[in-house]
Amino acid sequence: MYELAPGNILQFLYLQQRLDKLSVEAKSFIEVGSGKGHVSRVLLKRGLQGTGFDLSHEACQINRRVNQDYLSKGQYSISTQDFFTHSEDTKVDIILSCMVLEHFSSEQVKAYFEKCKNLLSDSGVI
Repeated sequence: MYELAPGNILQFLYLQQRLDKLSVEAKSFIEVGSGKGHVSRVLLKRGLQGTGFDLSHEACQINRRVNQDYLSKGQYSISTQDFFTHSEDTKVDIILSCMVLEHFSSEQVKAYFEKCKNLLSDSGVI
């Protein structure tokens, strides 16, 4: 088990509440700024398949350890790459980012949501 700050615990509780209220059964996700993989793990435990993007090689290494079981089953992949340069166009049901958008310029925020719109399934959510 890993230790989490109280703010992260509250964030996970909130995320679980939001997931419980989804009107569509989600099957896939992308997490932008996946960091150490704890948020992705919440989705993976629910049976979703996904990809985590992060620019930090160190954070991705920790993410690989945290989510090793899901990686080995092919349920999860980790990309040490900028989400904006991601070229795959497979549609997903959920795209999320936590504590990422505040680091973007106004133009990047607009580009982020445009990219998300193009990657979301018809009933997908950001």
